[in-house]
Amino acid sequence: MGSKSRKWIFAAGCMSVLCAAQSAADPLQWQVGAGVEHSDNVNRVADDTESDQAMLAEIGFIKKSDRSRLVIDLEGDLTYRDYVDDVGSDRLAAEVALVSRYEFSPNFEWTLEDRLSDIDKDSLNPETPDNKERVNLFKTGPRYTYRWSERNQTETSLDFVDVNYNDDSGEDSQRLRAGISQGHFFNRRTLGGLQFTGEHANIDDSADSEVDSLTTALFVRQARKDFDWDASLGYTSLDLEGNQVDETVDGPTGSVSLDYRFTGKTSLKVAYNRLISDASSDEILDNFGDVENTAGVDTITKDRFQVVGEFSPDAINRYRLRVLLINDDYERLDLDEDNQQVDLEYLRRHSARYNSVLQAKYRLRDRESSEFERDSMAFRYTFNYAMMRNLRLSTFIEWVDGTNGNTGDDYDETRAGIKLLVVSD
Repeated sequence: MGSKSRKWIFAAGCMSVLCAAQSAADPLQWQVGAGVEHSDNVNRVADDTESDQAMLAEIGFIKKSDRSRLVIDLEGDLTYRDYVDDVGSDRLAAEVALVSRYEFSPNFEWTLEDRLSDIDKDSLNPETPDNKERVNLFKTGPRYTYRWSERNQTETSLDFVDVNYNDDSGEDSQRLRAGISQGHFFNRRTLGGLQFTGEHANIDDSADSEVDSLTTALFVRQARKDFDWDASLGYTSLDLEGNQVDETVDGPTGSVSLDYRFTGKTSLKVAYNRLISDASSDEILDNFGDVENTAGVDTITKDRFQVVGEFSPDAINRYRLRVLLINDDYERLDLDEDNQQVDLEYLRRHSARYNSVLQAKYRLRDRESSEFERDSMAFRYTFNYAMMRNLRLSTFIEWVDGTNGNTGDDYDETRAGIKLLVVSD
């Protein structure tokens, strides 16, 4: 499917949701803004640094509705930056996610998911406007559940998935994924069973590569008052064929996740999953920014571990910690890449009109074939002021210190900005 067709699909999906938003009981929340930013090292280089100012315009929107048969979860941010001295590349940054579901009957529903995001072209280069590309993930298909009894049920699903890159550094793909599972309710809160997932993918590369995979897994999930957890253990076999590629990868796969709510003030989420897939799969792209765009088609064994904790001791203060560890093992390229991320955030509500956010972020990319590591440490302070009911002022200052993973050069950057926002009620 071409990029123009994908754009039309995405636009049509968003328009349908926006139309539904106007008539639904849950209103669409939005904000529009304009401002200016300054950077003393736009391209994040060690020598011959250049500063520039960017004029920006942005729009953000959120729509969440869970009424009747239609469920909608829409969230997006679009920001256009126009660099005054053309040191940076003018670019529209897009982060849009639409997840919707329509229930035709208690046993049959149709799901649609569309995600648009900017990711790094080269994961070892610093995050700059020139090192970004846009990728669109579109997925849709039916779900049917047949209940044999109060305790036993069979679930079937069929998905069409399209992954489309705006630039040429990633491989577009289209795939069909079918699944069937037999589940048994051990009690009203615990479901377990056996599931099979098969997939066929066509990769838009010069070799017209094709991927076939089959995953068999045992699963169990439980929902309780204070916590939810689920686990699966399975085996995946994947065949990749092309003009110059013919390989088979198989091995154990699975996942474990825990969502614990200690009190109304504290929560903890822990998740680990291991999968085997091709590098252009939507399962690899499910968390944008964690993908390494390789030259050509490859298979990946991916291990991902994440911890997210939040603590709000009172109505004024909130703390948040996120730790993400990822290991990608590329079969054809015969290399490993580690991705480590640590985010700390502190939010303080000074009054009904004032609040401030202090953030610290650490990033590390370590590729086995590279002599250097890409790492960075960033500190950002944001101050928000509600001038009027629908008018807000936001300012920030950010300092970044890092290393280019391809050259080993160290760089630092200081950014500052101010913007005016008009927000919905």
